[in-house]
Amino acid sequence: FKTITFSAAGAVAGLAGGLYAFHEGFVWPSILGVVLSTQIVLYCLFGGTGTLVGAILGVIAIEGLSYALSERFPTVWPVLLGVLLLLVILFLPRGVISLCVSERERVGDFGRRRRTKGTAPPELVSPEGEHVPP
Repeated sequence: FKTITFSAAGAVAGLAGGLYAFHEGFVWPSILGVVLSTQIVLYCLFGGTGTLVGAILGVIAIEGLSYALSERFPTVWPVLLGVLLLLVILFLPRGVISLCVSERERVGDFGRRRRTKGTAPPELVSPEGEHVPP
């Protein structure tokens, strides 16, 4: 599944780049610089990795805070936003979305063994194959 996922993501990114180049007429390297790449990573770290909702929440929260802080504290707002980002990364390593969504909802049942209906879990079966009541 990883190969399919990366292939699909690469195809979508390539299509987006092609459409952007067609719209603009040409593409230059500075369009996607270090600043924008860093912002995207910070959005995901703030909102939460593993969910699309976390990334969207990160964009809305950081951009909203940037706007509000830049109006109230025009000289020190980048420092305040940086301290807030550090606090979130230190105390909420899975992002702000981890306050709202449990680990099971975030990741789902990936990697868990599936049992067929009517079979006992492995811990309830004795080595001889007899069912052990809970």
